[in-house]
Amino acid sequence: AASLPLLLLFWRKWIREKAFTSLVIFIVINLIFSYMFGTLAYAITLWLLLGMYTLFEIFIPWIGWKKACQISASFSLGIILWALTNTWWIIPLFFVLPSLASTQHSVGNTVLTLFAIGVQSIIPYSLPGLNSFYLFQNLELGEVFKHPLFLFIPYLGVFFIIMGIYYTIKKRELIFWSILFIIAVFLAKGVAFPLGYFYAYFFKKFFFLGLLRNPFEKFGLLIPFAGSVLFAIGFFR
Repeated sequence: AASLPLLLLFWRKWIREKAFTSLVIFIVINLIFSYMFGTLAYAITLWLLLGMYTLFEIFIPWIGWKKACQISASFSLGIILWALTNTWWIIPLFFVLPSLASTQHSVGNTVLTLFAIGVQSIIPYSLPGLNSFYLFQNLELGEVFKHPLFLFIPYLGVFFIIMGIYYTIKKRELIFWSILFIIAVFLAKGVAFPLGYFYAYFFKKFFFLGLLRNPFEKFGLLIPFAGSVLFAIGFFR
């Protein structure tokens, strides 16, 4: 989670300015701190973020086929270099992944886990970034978090985030954060209402998604990332 802003910064300079030095720094950081990919799910999260930003650069606003091809080529080169410099752990991973995934991420267990977590990940909890299991069911921080004041405090942040979304609508440079935040909340809530049935369908049809069986822990990293930027925009406005 701590690495996402830094990695996106260098990726942005590579995609937008074609600064090859930024790509090299991006690759080196990924190589030195490859332990951040302790699970392949976090690599998927990273490239989902970078992929969304790249699509944002292409389509908002549409800049023509020539520019779109140039950005797509930059993206392809970046992900190829990332894969080549990480082959030392990616190749061994694919040798053990089938047996590992079959025991730890079977489709049945994945769907059961997904539904169990989905009950706890409804939008009123995921929007302010609250984990209902620890705070309200297990009472890890005691009874105090059930007090109306403590229930209200997280929504102060949501208020400024909504203000941030409002102010980014008119600025192309900033609207990416609003899009990212909305997508992250949707992904983190899993099978919870609304449109939760899409999750169950895709998890049943695509076995490898078992790696993301508790998506609020993986994609949920994007919520505070985008939310903090929107909070700052809304607060200082």
